[in-house]
Amino acid sequence: WTWVTGDQHLSNFGAFHARDGDVVYGMNDFDEAVIYDFQVDVWRVAVSIYNHALTNGLTEAKAESAVETFCEAYVEVVKGYVGNEDAELFEVKASTTPKDTALHKFLKKMQTKDEDKAVIKFTQRTEAGLKFVKSKDTSLEELPEDIENKIREGFSKEGYPATLPKVAWHALEYSAASFEVLDVARRVGSGIGSFGVDRFYVLLAGEERPAAADDDAYDVPSDDRAAEEDKHSRRAVILDVKEEPSPAARDAFEATSGKTGDAAWFDHLFKNQAARAVKAQRAITSLTDPYAGWAKIDERDFVVRERSPYKASFDLDELDTYQDFAEYVEQIAAATATSHVRASVGRAPAHFKEVIDAALGTSYARMTWADSVARVAKEYREQVLLDYECFFAYANSTAGPL
Repeated sequence: WTWVTGDQHLSNFGAFHARDGDVVYGMNDFDEAVIYDFQVDVWRVAVSIYNHALTNGLTEAKAESAVETFCEAYVEVVKGYVGNEDAELFEVKASTTPKDTALHKFLKKMQTKDEDKAVIKFTQRTEAGLKFVKSKDTSLEELPEDIENKIREGFSKEGYPATLPKVAWHALEYSAASFEVLDVARRVGSGIGSFGVDRFYVLLAGEERPAAADDDAYDVPSDDRAAEEDKHSRRAVILDVKEEPSPAARDAFEATSGKTGDAAWFDHLFKNQAARAVKAQRAITSLTDPYAGWAKIDERDFVVRERSPYKASFDLDELDTYQDFAEYVEQIAAATATSHVRASVGRAPAHFKEVIDAALGTSYARMTWADSVARVAKEYREQVLLDYECFFAYANSTAGPL
């Protein structure tokens, strides 16, 4: 067992801004993350690889080969970490991806993106200072005063800021000025997994920025003369605040708890579900978003992270040849394998990487395992299609034509 995202499919990979300033490509969804069998992630992403290969026009044989390519690359990456700690800092980014590949070109383009555009897109300068633009274009809505007050309480010094790491590279130093909440809004229509749970955006004044900067998008409202003279010294930050429910794996623990005690063990691991998701993000990623933390709002737990100015998804439809698709899959394997090694829970007598090396180190073992993973991917995809047909028929019979 190691930390797994629990929802490892290709659409849950994307570009984001790392702590060291680079744009990296990796997992960006930790809502379902748990300590579990690593194969949960492997099977999940294999189904996604198989499905996307067929959707992109590849044959079933090529789709199966793509899954096997993933498995082969996954084991090779894990084996490469035996005897060293390179997994601690490796990330898939422009400098680590093969040149001329579609993903390399995508990351190079993202690296040149203007990081100020995110704040500019969602905010506007008003007489009261920098505020969110609440409209259909931004998918942001006004909040009732009582809910806004509860969110602001959750971001007090004893709340969200206290959940941030003190010992970390580029750890954020708390100050009342940098963590001042300028505005809050409700985020709507964002992400299939977010339907049914509350999601907010919080605008912070942010850390100091270079004195040469001069952009009204970063004005911090203040009646204080000294602060007004220094009104361009901070870079506003948008935080994504999402309510965190229990992961699906908790039901699996419950189903076996009578024999193994997994459910009781799981329930004692974390303060709450938001703390679980944040701990997973810190374990799975290397140069983790420094704003990743959690807040308690109205007795509910919310994951908090920065809305990265580099947040973007790679267009999978571009991978319309087997070579392009296989090259991309190898990078997904590198990201997945590295995350599992980095997030290893066991330390003695062996780490995750050493167990995998022992179990799948031979070519025969890898081939046998890859074949079984490809079979799971194919059969599970077929089951999903059957499930969807049942759902579609039921919805049509009860709610009228869809």
